[in-house]
Amino acid sequence: MEKLKVSELVKATGGRLIQGNPKGKISGISTDSRKIEKNELFIALKGPRYDGHDFVQEAIKKGTSGILVSQSPITDHSAPEGRDLASGGRSPITILVRDTLRALGQIAKYYREKFTLPVIAVTGSTGKTTTKDMIASILSLERAVLKTQGNFNNEVGVPLTLFRLSREHEVAVLELGMSALGEIERLTRISSPKIGVMTNVGEVHLQYLGNIQRVARAEAELVYALGKDDVAILNIDDPYVREMRKGIKARIITYGIRRRAQVRAQRIENLREEGMRFILRIGKETFPLRLRCLGCHNIYNALAATSAAHALGMKRKMIQEGLSQFPPLAGRMRIIKMRGFTILDDTYNASPKSFIAAIETLRGLSPKGRKIIVAGDMLELGERALLAHKETGIYVAHSGIDRLITCGNLAEYIAQGAIE
Repeated sequence: MEKLKVSELVKATGGRLIQGNPKGKISGISTDSRKIEKNELFIALKGPRYDGHDFVQEAIKKGTSGILVSQSPITDHSAPEGRDLASGGRSPITILVRDTLRALGQIAKYYREKFTLPVIAVTGSTGKTTTKDMIASILSLERAVLKTQGNFNNEVGVPLTLFRLSREHEVAVLELGMSALGEIERLTRISSPKIGVMTNVGEVHLQYLGNIQRVARAEAELVYALGKDDVAILNIDDPYVREMRKGIKARIITYGIRRRAQVRAQRIENLREEGMRFILRIGKETFPLRLRCLGCHNIYNALAATSAAHALGMKRKMIQEGLSQFPPLAGRMRIIKMRGFTILDDTYNASPKSFIAAIETLRGLSPKGRKIIVAGDMLELGERALLAHKETGIYVAHSGIDRLITCGNLAEYIAQGAIE
């Protein structure tokens, strides 16, 4: 992270400097008192199970240069004697704000605006992480890329990712996640993306959003927030994503398999355990591409990544190389061989959409022996939970699976659906 003046932090948040030199500087921001380092600002976040204000003293003892809080600060900080803090004194910089989570986002927005590099933001119900990593795999062949680590994609993770920006970076690829309306809009406002990628809409976070129509509304906040000079990349095969075209001001690039799209996969070959092979069409140009990843859903991820790379001017050779060398991610359709078994590991997360993709991928492998599915609970489905599990079980029953093993209270309804 590039250094920020205390006065900049106050300006960005509209907070009040209780203590410290406004000309002082911080060189990092942390929300975890256990990992705080010297010259970093500790932001005390409030969560459902914890309150960062309870760990302010721990952060101070570990050497934090400053604290950003929403409660009246403790006056006796008992800072170590003789320590040279960024504030220029023996007690840490203290900034008081109304809402520390909002302040975290405000500082991230202020910091991001110091850089002119393009940001690519990826959202959707499934495929976000793989698509984000595929984009980074292509771009990193020519440019210095900052990308979201893992799925650090929420109102804490996105700001912390942006704080890793440095003058060396030439492009950033961010994953944006949500569990409620308004979250994607806030993250888009913070990150100011030039390119927005929409993967698909499925039954996720129904516990909070209620129905798939509201999921679509929440996901669409990314592409609706883009300006006329930006680029929106849409999965034209997804009916909910297709509907988003009506409200978008940005230039649109479509991708897909079944419908006519600007970026399209044709003549798809399933290479079983070796991955997938197809002809990639970008406009009038066509060229062969081979993926090490399994499943048709990963072709969609590759098409989304291709569209983003193409929008940034990446050439055919870089797209081919970046995607062909991309490895399957742990817990996401990765094959593991052991003791005469072939295990298809898709344990990272589960939704009805990703579960069906896993079943289809398993069928596509055409194994010689028995096909066994071990299914756990799919969470955050709200009122749809029981029916969604049951429908998944019905799908399993018609998929040529030899044995179904369920683990979990909700997963019992997968078994019930399969039996019925």
